[in-house]
Amino acid sequence: MGPIDPKLILEITKELKIGKQLEHLNQIVSEIEKLTKTLEDAKDFSDRLRPVVLTIINASSHELTWDKPSFESGTTFAGPSLINIKPNDGAVWWVANRQGAFVTGVAGGGKWFLKGTDSCLIIGFSSPYTGSDKSFITVRKANKLANVGYGGLEDPEAKQATEENFYITVTKLNNINGAINFVYTIADV
Repeated sequence: MGPIDPKLILEITKELKIGKQLEHLNQIVSEIEKLTKTLEDAKDFSDRLRPVVLTIINASSHELTWDKPSFESGTTFAGPSLINIKPNDGAVWWVANRQGAFVTGVAGGGKWFLKGTDSCLIIGFSSPYTGSDKSFITVRKANKLANVGYGGLEDPEAKQATEENFYITVTKLNNINGAINFVYTIADV
């Protein structure tokens, strides 16, 4: 995936700093979805019982360096599309219940180090077979494990916070092609 339009990132960063709801997330998710057509293990991502699309937008001045995922249930379907996410760029990570799993969902977390700092970005997600979808985002000291992401799941609709001198958000978008969609954003304060 190539860089997202810098003008769009600047507009998002401005909106984040004033606490405004992000109006451009659907556009970004649409651009990112167009870039990846082939997924592993299933003919179609929507064939999975609990597909979830995670979009990570790095509007900070630090490169995000991928560490690892942690799953309570489910698995990576594809991605993250970019292992390391440069400033003003983004990545997509598709997760779902395991192939052939019966009456299960997906719950887990992912971790990226914030290059040049002693902090890391941790995200969490849950789309259970029964119950509500949930998400999580935090910036913590780099020694935290990725499973913090699903250990602290919260209201799925939206979160905006300032942590460790970063502005972070997570927003749940309407289902796109049958998948739950969470968009995670990090920006400098």
